[in-house]
Amino acid sequence: MSAVLPLEEWMIASFWEMLRKLRVTYRFWPDVLQQIEERPDDFGDTPQERIENYILDALFDYHEDDWWERINPAQGEAFWEGAKNEFFLAALQTLEEVIAEPILAMDEEAFRAIQQSFSFRANLQTPVGEYLDAYGEEGAARYEDYAERLHVMAKVWTDLLFARLEERYPRARQATLFGPYYRRGQFRVISSKDKEEK
Repeated sequence: MSAVLPLEEWMIASFWEMLRKLRVTYRFWPDVLQQIEERPDDFGDTPQERIENYILDALFDYHEDDWWERINPAQGEAFWEGAKNEFFLAALQTLEEVIAEPILAMDEEAFRAIQQSFSFRANLQTPVGEYLDAYGEEGAARYEDYAERLHVMAKVWTDLLFARLEERYPRARQATLFGPYYRRGQFRVISSKDKEEK
């Protein structure tokens, strides 16, 4: 009988570890803190519990595939790659919902190294036009800086979580973020024309 996977604890532990590893100086969005303050019974007994439960709620809201319910030791690279991609995208959206713009500080050397280590970029939920409306000429640069830092944070958060998963499922660490299985999944399969003679 296998032990229960402490996935939620690992997700949160990896979140805080990511912030420490990248030495991020950040603020939470005021509306997030307001929601937590207005509904304390929904999120926990202490300020830290409340923000952690808010983060978990957001993560699970953004997940499109409950891959963790299908984990077993025999899962191969394709499964873990899909799981890693899924968590990365949910982490990116969660960070945008929770961490306020601008991100005040980060270990710049680590940021640049990780930024250059992967090429995939997803659109943020907030359109760049809203930054242009709010900040004028500075809007595009602010949007790009915020987006790049969120991508790096999501990448590190994902890598740290999957390093923890590897403790129990060794193949989890083999998965490459947006690697060959992801790219194969993007190919459009066109069915051949019906050549049956009448």
